[in-house]
Amino acid sequence: MSNLSNKLIDMAIITTSSGDNYEYNNLKKTIIHSYKAVPIAGMNYKELQGKKVSIKELMDYPMISLWHDTETYSYYRSFFADYGLEFNPAIETTSTGQILGYTKGNLGISFMHEREAEEAIKENKVFKIDLVEELPTRYVALVYNKNAEKKAVSVFLKLFLDYIK
Repeated sequence: MSNLSNKLIDMAIITTSSGDNYEYNNLKKTIIHSYKAVPIAGMNYKELQGKKVSIKELMDYPMISLWHDTETYSYYRSFFADYGLEFNPAIETTSTGQILGYTKGNLGISFMHEREAEEAIKENKVFKIDLVEELPTRYVALVYNKNAEKKAVSVFLKLFLDYIK
């Protein structure tokens, strides 16, 4: 977001826990998708498969997350705090692809958009954990600098905004 505010980039696609569209200063946010993440684990954690597992029980296992300076990390830190728990992942990564790879490699438990993990689930490389608590809805949003509408990127931006409406 700081790159947008500092006009280093004109637009970004982000994940957020806020489902509100907004305009603030020169930035505009438009929600393009909503989803619920699912906890997943590699096959070495079969003791968690096929039963209801509480968020507190997950604390006994190593967690994998995006790095600490992301909205996603903050989201999970807040979710765990709501249950009086500290979110302290054993592994922090820079991409969801790495998270899935580490989870398939049995390095810990992670939370992912189910669609991202779908193939690995079908191939029995990971499985969904049936969580007792319900994870709040997450959103994917396009955030852009309104001044970008006046630049060359505006053709793409207009086409994209028309597509998602």
